[in-house]
Amino acid sequence: TNNCESYFPPRIQDVNEAGSTFFSEFYLTRGEKDVEAQLDHQLRNCLRYGSRPDVTKILRSMGEKAKQDDSTRVAVLVCGPKPLVNGVVATGMTLSKEMKIQFDVHTELFDF
Repeated sequence: TNNCESYFPPRIQDVNEAGSTFFSEFYLTRGEKDVEAQLDHQLRNCLRYGSRPDVTKILRSMGEKAKQDDSTRVAVLVCGPKPLVNGVVATGMTLSKEMKIQFDVHTELFDF
């Protein structure tokens, strides 16, 4: 639709660019890219099709960036099925101890 900009402020549309402190990825494991869709174009830097997130790799990268920026905390927001959410929480706790960075994991479950 043409009004999708109202759902996503410019900061989200510009995520994952160099120097940004905001990092976001949306994994659409069963979705397909629509090259004509305005939403797909606006969020092209953060939409991932046909794959699952490598949670450890993502959180470790976020932790390293936090350390480079002299931060001690990382906010992690996860929405998905229970196994994904549990995996993110467990990985956040493990890496918090290992990296000496506090991963504050906020969760939202969905189930069909």
